[in-house]
Amino acid sequence: SRERGEYELGLEYIERALKYYPNNLYILYSQAMVYENMGEINKAVALLEQILIDYPHESESYNGLGYVLADNNLRLDEAVVLIERALAMSPNSSHIQDSYGWLNFRLGNLQLAQDYLEMAWSKEKLAEVAAHLADVHYQLGDTEKAFDYLQKGYEVNPDDIALQKTIERLGYEPIEPPQVEQQDNEPEIGDDSDEVTETTEINNELDKE
Repeated sequence: SRERGEYELGLEYIERALKYYPNNLYILYSQAMVYENMGEINKAVALLEQILIDYPHESESYNGLGYVLADNNLRLDEAVVLIERALAMSPNSSHIQDSYGWLNFRLGNLQLAQDYLEMAWSKEKLAEVAAHLADVHYQLGDTEKAFDYLQKGYEVNPDDIALQKTIERLGYEPIEPPQVEQQDNEPEIGDDSDEVTETTEINNELDKE
């Protein structure tokens, strides 16, 4: 499929980058996320487990593995330990707040999920966070608010994978945001640019005298 082809192309770029920066945490993390999006969860988890061994002092190491486990309803008890550790290390990280909110959604703690996801959304307007909030509100029975978040997420990034999956699952039809038209630089009524030019020319003539 076209989607899989795009992921494979993405992996090629990542593998090239890893030749130059073989131990870069964020490149390895990106590789794991591509594996997850491709549905190759075992590969993603194995890579994230290795990242955690190699980078035990980085909050993103705990967050990355915890998030993928939570996102796929795997080893949720372990995901709790990992994400809570990440949150203790970086309590103000919007990414980790999103992970903790999403984990609590998976655990059925909807109010706690909403609190942390709204915290993450207030700091950084990401389409994936909007998708997570939509799921929470949908489960709470507020379809209108759920669809409102899906629309907001669509306006931020319509290509986000998590958002696209949630839109399809909840049956929402996004509204295309209006295109901003380019305005011509024609002088408006009352434009005094000609008057300014004329005044400048008169002043120049006076200076010559």
